[in-house]
Amino acid sequence: MKQRSFTFNRPWALLLTLPLVLLLTMLVMGLAMEFNGLALFFLVFTLILLLPIVYLGFFRRIRFSTDKVEWITPTQRSELSKDSIRHFGIIKYRAFKFIYISSAQEEPFLEADARLVPTHETFLFQYRKSAWTTVDQWLKGIAQRHDLNRK
Repeated sequence: MKQRSFTFNRPWALLLTLPLVLLLTMLVMGLAMEFNGLALFFLVFTLILLLPIVYLGFFRRIRFSTDKVEWITPTQRSELSKDSIRHFGIIKYRAFKFIYISSAQEEPFLEADARLVPTHETFLFQYRKSAWTTVDQWLKGIAQRHDLNRK
């Protein structure tokens, strides 16, 4: 299998940030022409909205290579070897589906109030058919597969 990489969110979700980027550009152009306190305030406010969206959604990614999977963020890097993975599957939370890969002893999301956050032993990313096919083929016969529908 060749190396594959997936972001936490779907790439088309970046389209939702385009209006914010356009607003940011307009505000910078306005400040370049004439300094205005209100334009500066809205520039800072728009950046405060835009940066977490980009950071949390698109700088977090998971990379599959032949013998390991890596969870990469700007501040941390974790990896699991293919042999250490015990659980993987799909979990539904509200209107979203997520794929998880875990090396934990116990199934990570069996409890209804379990938090859906990645840890050093459980990687989590948004469901896509191509991502699920990659995970399923990569882990064929190694781990226990679970499809959990939790609301």
